[in-house]
Amino acid sequence: MSKYEYCKEITKQSSVTFDQAFSQLKTAEANAMYAIYAFYQMASDAVRGDQNSETLTQYEAQINAIYKGDTIHGLMFQALAETIRAYKLPAEPFKAFLTGLKKDLSPPSIVTDEDLDAYCYRAASTVIMICVPVLVSKQKSSQKLNDVVSALGKAMQITTMLRDVREDLMKHRVYFPNDVLDQHQVIVETLNTGIITPEYRSMIEMYIEKAKALYQVFYDNIDLLDQDTRLPIYLAVLYHESILTEIRRRKHDNLTKHHSIGFWRRARLTKWAKKDLTKKGLIE
Repeated sequence: MSKYEYCKEITKQSSVTFDQAFSQLKTAEANAMYAIYAFYQMASDAVRGDQNSETLTQYEAQINAIYKGDTIHGLMFQALAETIRAYKLPAEPFKAFLTGLKKDLSPPSIVTDEDLDAYCYRAASTVIMICVPVLVSKQKSSQKLNDVVSALGKAMQITTMLRDVREDLMKHRVYFPNDVLDQHQVIVETLNTGIITPEYRSMIEMYIEKAKALYQVFYDNIDLLDQDTRLPIYLAVLYHESILTEIRRRKHDNLTKHHSIGFWRRARLTKWAKKDLTKKGLIE
């Protein structure tokens, strides 16, 4: 198995939706995205599964070694090193992401929405920042693009937060800000009952609306992406956003259900996305 095949397999095992979206990129860009996603997933697993700070320290050392030009071992890191050098990926987002993961080894302390925004930046916006040189020509870099990346990161991480509430509760992790819980009169200790109260439903709907507004920032500026990367990344984002639609459809029950989208839903979204981008003149 080649290093990129290994990264693709990690992506496929973790997320069929991202694998399907990335597979529509040209080979070089697809390989780069698989390498980045495999790094993201394996580093995240060190926190979600193993709670292993030593693994994260080793990952930091590997990233530093790549930027120093040292010899790299392991298929995932070899693919990542090749991607970093080919696309001149900046080091700072990698460091910010790993720093954020180290903080996540301890139970989250999120008091305000600003704290949640900071968490979303560390957990997701940094990863999208890593991907930008693969998806966007260098000459297009701008503050506007940075703002879109930040908004998309928040949207995707809020979606992940809403999808994973049940699993996070089992690990005694709560990412809803204390201020928001108080505002909606939601008591954390009662969430393990799985009962969807009107107050809880109202809070979840508020975050769905917030995420959808942030997704719209990306949709309104998809022309910032290179033409040949627009459809695959549009699909990756659409697939992830659709989890919010599923949560709504299930009457906001993310306490007893883990939501995802199936094959036929992805097929319908793919057909619609191609038609939408073609109609807008964004793809040929």
